[in-house]
Amino acid sequence: MKNSLISTVFALLTVTACLFGSCKDKCGVCPDKSECKQGTCVCDEGGYMFHNNCVQLGDESYVGISPACYCYDTLIMSFGGSGEIRGISIAIRGGFSVGTLSQTVFYYETPGGDSLYSPQLDMRCFAPDDTPLKPAAYGKKQANGNWNVLLEFRDALTYEIVDSCNIVLEKFKK
Repeated sequence: MKNSLISTVFALLTVTACLFGSCKDKCGVCPDKSECKQGTCVCDEGGYMFHNNCVQLGDESYVGISPACYCYDTLIMSFGGSGEIRGISIAIRGGFSVGTLSQTVFYYETPGGDSLYSPQLDMRCFAPDDTPLKPAAYGKKQANGNWNVLLEFRDALTYEIVDSCNIVLEKFKK
């Protein structure tokens, strides 16, 4: 009887510890500028969880995810400046590869929706046969504020289009 009572008390204490202690935290260790909420690491305000890192995004940042895209399944664009030539910061992920770049793009403000044109993004990816590819981006801002972007992947030597995909980038909400 005494062993049964001790076993019951021990079991209750173990369950209580799991409910209020480390068993409750399913996140493990969250990256800087984030915290565990309901078992998921969540970035502080203004941050976006990108490949287990919090990326701080501004008012002119857009995020798109498309598993069907050849090299990039996640694309983040943050615009800077004004006029026809603007700086753009891009973060991309393709599978487990992550990269970032900053470059200049042609940005046209038109009554029918702003347009984006970048004949070559400064980030390469590779075809399954290891052919180096050069991506290009062409986009149109939609009435709802999102960007519809066409990504073309060209053979870096012949400039022949190997693949393309559309990706919709939604305005980042803080």
